[in-house]
Amino acid sequence: MKTITMTEAEATEWVYSQDESGEVDQDQLEAAFSALHGREADDEDRQNGLWSLCCNMTPNCGTRPE
Repeated sequence: MKTITMTEAEATEWVYSQDESGEVDQDQLEAAFSALHGREADDEDRQNGLWSLCCNMTPNCGTRPE
């Protein structure tokens, strides 16, 4: 299993670069969550939606500020 790591800044940029209507790479999503929340996701986080939790941790809720 390949482990992906991101910094908080990389995770924020990754969230901004995603097309919400497209398929999100789950390994990258897990890595972004870990970077933004400072811990690995658990089953409760996955149930609540990792994408939403990541989006909530970025300025403007995932929309790149101008």
